[in-house]
Amino acid sequence: MPRPVRRDSLATRVTSSATWEKIESAAGMWTVAFQTLRIALTSLRWLPDAIEETATIFRRCLTPLVVCVSVFIAANGVFILGRVIQALGAPDRQAGGIFVGSFREVATWITMMVFAGVAGSAVTADLGARKIREELEALSVLGVPVIRKLVVPRVMAFTFSAVVLGGIAVLAIMVTDFLLVPSVYHIPMAVFVDSVKQNILAGDVIAQIVKHALIGFFIGVVCCTKGLRVKGGAEGVGLAVNQAVVISFFGVWMFNSVFNLAYLSLFPDLSVLRG
Repeated sequence: MPRPVRRDSLATRVTSSATWEKIESAAGMWTVAFQTLRIALTSLRWLPDAIEETATIFRRCLTPLVVCVSVFIAANGVFILGRVIQALGAPDRQAGGIFVGSFREVATWITMMVFAGVAGSAVTADLGARKIREELEALSVLGVPVIRKLVVPRVMAFTFSAVVLGGIAVLAIMVTDFLLVPSVYHIPMAVFVDSVKQNILAGDVIAQIVKHALIGFFIGVVCCTKGLRVKGGAEGVGLAVNQAVVISFFGVWMFNSVFNLAYLSLFPDLSVLRG
């Protein structure tokens, strides 16, 4: 007598599909984000661990970040864009243009890509390794809330570090520009400094702090969620790290573009280069 062919139900096929897994992963990120905000706003017991995580992030990210932004601005801002501006007869406006461009665009996406690639991948791998070693289950059995103990300090450290590292990136860019442009294009240093001063606006500073904090929070939530949801041993950890970095990169580019578009649409006067 032939065996009956087993047919999976519609619900089984849907829940086992790749699309459902992505939806479930996105829902998990929203859940982690809301739980993190709730715990962070109701208690400060996460603060000592967050300070330790912040120090670790700076040790990992500071050197590659400074190297990346310095090389990028030297090649593109000084020797490519600078020659274009010189050909247009306005070399004295190069410093202000570089400051505005780096403050709103370059510093953000270079900082956050280094941030996600170095610190984010490390956090995902750490939590994923704990997951496959069943340390997270052991903490739950002992009554230790995993979100409060492991996720909140990391996400808050990411939020703070993103703001500070973004400022360091802008500083590194302007120092590199200051060391090269006056000598390469024979611009007086007083003109260089004056061009930068005229383009420093309070609205820009506040907007970039808010933007970097939101992006840092987003990267922290993505990387922690992917680490907590690891499946399949060491291979699953590697896959989770890859997914966390890719999602973070895509989210940074999308959020930065939308934020700047909305910001300049609300304040069109800020799109005018001064000096």
